[in-house]
Amino acid sequence: MGSNSSSEESPVSLTLPPFPRESDPEFWFLQAEAMFEISGIHKDKKKFNHLVASLGAEFAEDLTDMIRNPPTENMYDTLKKRLISIFVKSQEKNMLAVLRDIQLGEDCPSHMLYKMKEAVGENAKREDVLKTMWLKKLPFHVQDILEAGPENL
Repeated sequence: MGSNSSSEESPVSLTLPPFPRESDPEFWFLQAEAMFEISGIHKDKKKFNHLVASLGAEFAEDLTDMIRNPPTENMYDTLKKRLISIFVKSQEKNMLAVLRDIQLGEDCPSHMLYKMKEAVGENAKREDVLKTMWLKKLPFHVQDILEAGPENL
């Protein structure tokens, strides 16, 4: 009859919020994927294009190759993984810069650790990096004792 039984998705007006550089990208992707579901967007290429449209210019350097020559399969998931990887590297770089500035001074080691945890805040997901940085700032005899202790802080 007059119904459109094409397998193509009909045009949908959807605008994703700008991709965040400073907040949790995994949560942003949960929201974006919920918006795709609500809007009936299931095609890989369409999700990829919406994702590209939500990116700011600050991501261009890291993603130009993929945007100009997208993968032939799993376009959206490949770009998603790349973005999360970029974010994690940036987050670790910022965390290391903050941690380098904190010194033991007159503090006891536990107080310095507290200051380091406070400085990295939500970025403290990588406890192994935090522990390594903390131990390096302690006197050698203290490092030896603590390295033999439990793995977690």
